[in-house]
Amino acid sequence: MAAFGKGILYLCVFFSFVLSSIEAKSPPVIADDGNRTYLVRDDNNEVCLYTSFQMVFYLSRSIINGTINGDEQAVSVPKADAPNLLVDGFCNDTDYSIVIDWTDSDSYPVAATFAATMNFKKYGEGNKYWSLTQVQLTVSTHNGTRYSSYSYSIRDESSKGLFNRTFSTDQYFYCKGCKKLNLNNDVVLGNSSATSYVTLEKTVIYLGSFENSEPEKHTCQEDWVAFRELIVPIVVGACLALLLIVVLLVYIIAFARRRILEKKGAEYRRLEQ
Repeated sequence: MAAFGKGILYLCVFFSFVLSSIEAKSPPVIADDGNRTYLVRDDNNEVCLYTSFQMVFYLSRSIINGTINGDEQAVSVPKADAPNLLVDGFCNDTDYSIVIDWTDSDSYPVAATFAATMNFKKYGEGNKYWSLTQVQLTVSTHNGTRYSSYSYSIRDESSKGLFNRTFSTDQYFYCKGCKKLNLNNDVVLGNSSATSYVTLEKTVIYLGSFENSEPEKHTCQEDWVAFRELIVPIVVGACLALLLIVVLLVYIIAFARRRILEKKGAEYRRLEQ
């Protein structure tokens, strides 16, 4: 019986190790912060790109070579059900794009029209992998009779260049599920003249691919870590409880056997007398 209890303990340790190392196959939870889910449909009106994210841009205007005129103004991508928001994009074998257009008359510059674009690359067959290759903001502003148009791509701050650069996260993720993507903090966007700039704060993007029909989802590594942190203590606790039950059974059986032997011994001594 003691060997049986030891075997259960070893088995619990083994399962805890396995749970801490394998990848889960249960569906992840896709976060949606207040209806911020945006869909792109293909020519057959099937959802081909599913995104859920919150993105905030900080706009500033400068008058002389980067001197800021006024405070930065936060501009958020509206919720998906906003009346002044349009979602467009495309999907093909390797390239996916989503474009969100909206107008914000309360932002700075005044009466601005925005277009936030995110482009993605898809790799592999079957179990596909994605990368976010570009985030771009286009701002068209007008103040009275004056009208200006600015197109921003994320600028390479390491080279201090003033020309537009393409930003790559260098992060790939499993497309059958979704993965939280954190963009760099305070990414600066600017046009070639550097008379205006935009700062994109750290944002979280959840992405998933739905091609013709919703496929089976696989838990991303981040989701699995959270699941593992929850389930491993439960497994260990269950194993300890089972081990305690085994110890109690061993004690009860040993106690019963001792009582039986004592009775037999007493009976044997009585017969000898």
